[in-house]
Amino acid sequence: MMMSKMISLLLTAVLGTALVAGGVGQKMERQEVDVILFAGQSNISGLGDASKAPEVPEGVGYEFRAVTDPTRLYHLEEPFGENENREGMCDDSPFLERTGSLASAFVNAYYAQTGTPVVAVAASRGSSKMSTWLREDGLFIDAGQRLDACLQYLNENPDYKIRHIYMVWLQGESDISSHRDDEDYAAQLQELFDNFHILGVEKCFLIRVGMDTDRNPEDMEYILEAQTELCRTGEDFVLVSVQAVTLPERGMLQDAVHYTQEGYNLVGEEAGTNAGIYVSTGVEPSMYDPYYESEYVPDEGQAAGAEAGAETEEQDSGEVGEE
Repeated sequence: MMMSKMISLLLTAVLGTALVAGGVGQKMERQEVDVILFAGQSNISGLGDASKAPEVPEGVGYEFRAVTDPTRLYHLEEPFGENENREGMCDDSPFLERTGSLASAFVNAYYAQTGTPVVAVAASRGSSKMSTWLREDGLFIDAGQRLDACLQYLNENPDYKIRHIYMVWLQGESDISSHRDDEDYAAQLQELFDNFHILGVEKCFLIRVGMDTDRNPEDMEYILEAQTELCRTGEDFVLVSVQAVTLPERGMLQDAVHYTQEGYNLVGEEAGTNAGIYVSTGVEPSMYDPYYESEYVPDEGQAAGAEAGAETEEQDSGEVGEE
């Protein structure tokens, strides 16, 4: 199925969900939730140790299992997305076992900032390149179907009301071998987000990649630069974590590229905190960047625009609540 046709088929359901998210025609009180799609390659799938991941308190986070059981929400626990494999698509079964991820740490930290429960959807595949996500029969199709199934479920469920729809993206190590420049990678990531945006995704929370210790550090430069600058200047991306580059010196890698569970917890907590701050305040976070050894500051115009958007949303939310 062509990507454009796929997007067209999903639009009706997404528009219906948008009406629910906006509170149109809602008389009974529903539990507000934020839907977050976790997408990328193996470090978003998670090769950690679930027993060392933080527990998610009841009512703080849920998993929607789009592949194995799309009929209900599950309490979020690790290993997140353990069996959410669709053959030939977002399928890790030929490569790895999902044994523990950053999702629980992210959701706990996000909830601490927003007070809003998260419905998390897994959509990742180890070793995936941007070209794998963007081709006509690529991983975007599967990820979009998973997100759509979640939105339809929540739309039809009288207990929940969708407040926001976001995605978390952690990917890039596999694109080092492509030998492109940072503009190529940034353009492809923007194209991918544009497709998700049509399906209702408002922002991409980007976790910047770490180091591959089997490679020359300079080989990572163009991915790191592309991701950093896309978040700094682009209105669709929010940089939420830069700590992955410190994991080798912290002893939080289990091989050349994959994090230990302690690494997942560290990165997930930072990312969830910064994402939650952005959602609560509308201000894109600044942070010390250990790779560039300087303060990361988003473009002032983008930050101001985000803050204004948050103020407008608060006013709109108040008007809906008064009806």
